[in-house]
Amino acid sequence: MTDKFKLVVIGAGPGGYVAAVRASQLGLKTAIIEKEYLGGVCLNWGCIPSKALLYVTELKRTLEGAKRLGLTADNINIDIDKLKKHKNDTIKRLTGGVKILLEKAGVEIISGQASFIDNNKIEVVSESGNLQIESENFIIAAGASPFELPFISTDGRIVVDARAAIDLPFIPENMGVIGAGPIGLEMATVYNTLGSKVTVIELLDSVLPTLDSDISSATDRALKKQGIEIYTSSKVSSAYKSNNKVMVEMETPDGKKSMSFDMLLISAGMKPNSSGLNLDKIGVKTDKRGFIEVGKQMKSSVSNIFAIGDVAG
Repeated sequence: MTDKFKLVVIGAGPGGYVAAVRASQLGLKTAIIEKEYLGGVCLNWGCIPSKALLYVTELKRTLEGAKRLGLTADNINIDIDKLKKHKNDTIKRLTGGVKILLEKAGVEIISGQASFIDNNKIEVVSESGNLQIESENFIIAAGASPFELPFISTDGRIVVDARAAIDLPFIPENMGVIGAGPIGLEMATVYNTLGSKVTVIELLDSVLPTLDSDISSATDRALKKQGIEIYTSSKVSSAYKSNNKVMVEMETPDGKKSMSFDMLLISAGMKPNSSGLNLDKIGVKTDKRGFIEVGKQMKSSVSNIFAIGDVAG
């Protein structure tokens, strides 16, 4: 038997669950499909847990900097296990709140991986079996995942993406960060405050290169003041593991340079979670990187299918 809805939202991140709650409040029979965690990247391993870590590390730096005001506090240390618990408790509390919001609004929550059969029907695959769902309209809010470099793969230990880095697997003596976007710089700040010597490598000519130049310049100064080493206009040409170290070769404005790290964070951008949805089968257009093309009302090339958030670029 096929379940029928007025609206099905694919992806329960900040865009998806808010859209589902509002649609249900307006009287539409609504379901939301999530293959992993309610709350998506933001609540589970993105902006929320990173801010939980940043808050604690900022407190440490503030106390250390208060000496100039006459306030002294010796031996300020961070208990890593308690810090992890603080981060995990924050995630659990907020994702639990998302579940309550959806249930209170009457949204049906379905776990599994969705793919389109046609523009009014999807199949959801999960451990409990396969389910077909019909809907008059769909919102794709599937988010994005970390981009991987072609010359080295993440292993969750010494070569990590943001998802692994946020779990603080260990505090390395020397840490390299490829990519000076918000995610890379947040993790650079956290690990630097926890005791790592951090080096940031950015291909473009500034940190936070997509933001206003005044913000970029102020951030660059603040990071260097914290002791973070920054290479801009620098291209990583190769990286490989050797004796539990990560060796990085890069081309800088001052010539070629080799560096060795105990941990390497790859934060070189995000790729859309559009593959596996069978979008080409139903005629939903994507750009060459896989981002769904939408108009001003977030409508895709198929009139009853919309896309919001990171999956739409």
